[in-house]
Amino acid sequence: MITVLVVTALVAVIAWLTHDADGLDYGARDIHRAMAERDRRTGPLGTVVP
Repeated sequence: MITVLVVTALVAVIAWLTHDADGLDYGARDIHRAMAERDRRTGPLGTVVP
């Protein structure tokens, strides 16, 4: 019985640690961050501004 509780707790902790609130996986999140960074550095004419 204690083994079942330990396994259940372990699965719950892993699920909690890997939960992503916006529903994106880690690769998609990195892509979104890169796109946001690029858009922040792009001027109105499409040129990169420092």
